[in-house]
Amino acid sequence: MLTLKMNVFLEMTAADLNLILEIGLEISRTDVKPYLFLDEIQNITGWEKFVRRIADMKYRINITGSNSKMLSSEIASTLGGRFVIMNIYPYSFSEYLIANHMKKRIIWM
Repeated sequence: MLTLKMNVFLEMTAADLNLILEIGLEISRTDVKPYLFLDEIQNITGWEKFVRRIADMKYRINITGSNSKMLSSEIASTLGGRFVIMNIYPYSFSEYLIANHMKKRIIWM
């Protein structure tokens, strides 16, 4: 698995993404195409072309981001129908308690 964490403070370009992918493939020393997890990639100019190209090469890609641009329907048309958009929301307090096998306690003062 090759994970690329996009830091907002880095000045990256789509060419840098290509270089990172090439280095990751060289380091992994395998012919199996890795899963790609791209977080906050919308901060990189030209990311859409990079993602479309590697999707056409049959890479398995997960894109995550918290930016409102990532929530728009424009992303689906930009990526040419190659992806399924899935909005994932944070837990509510009740869901958090259930996931951690805890019960809600009411304390009266």
